[in-house]
Amino acid sequence: MIYQSQRLTLLAKASSFFLLLFVSLYPLVACSKSMNTDLIEENNFQQLAQLMQQKNLPLLLEFNAEYCAYCRELEEDFLAPMSKDKEFDDKIIIRQLALDSDEMIVDFQGKKVSIATFAGRYKAYMTPTMIFIDSNGKELAEKIIGINTPSLFGAYIDIAIEKALNKVRAKGLPRK
Repeated sequence: MIYQSQRLTLLAKASSFFLLLFVSLYPLVACSKSMNTDLIEENNFQQLAQLMQQKNLPLLLEFNAEYCAYCRELEEDFLAPMSKDKEFDDKIIIRQLALDSDEMIVDFQGKKVSIATFAGRYKAYMTPTMIFIDSNGKELAEKIIGINTPSLFGAYIDIAIEKALNKVRAKGLPRK
């Protein structure tokens, strides 16, 4: 009788352990799944500027970080769907840049700089931060920091895109 009681206690402890392990690891598994948004991580802005000039389009650049749950929410709920939607093909180019990376990138002037230096030029210190810039790296609309009011957030992004696009297109018009 004591043997069976000890087995049940051991089984209960093991079940509790595995349940605790599952609950502890589930957020990590869920987060790793959500990282696959097919958004392009940019590393050469001088080269990207040529594409922006060819298409006469502004850039929406999201500064993110791997640990940032709000970045994943922004990417999954807004940026990834926008990047796949043909309606945005003639409005905006979407890229991302990881603030927690120590890689070097090529800036708009062709210089190799750290991501931190590049982000500092735009005062992008928090994640997520979205900036809207032209092919020279000049900001065209007010940056969006963080993500709030999900039901209205898409409209905030659309307004910034329209403002940036109008400025780029106005520059592209021949002068009289």
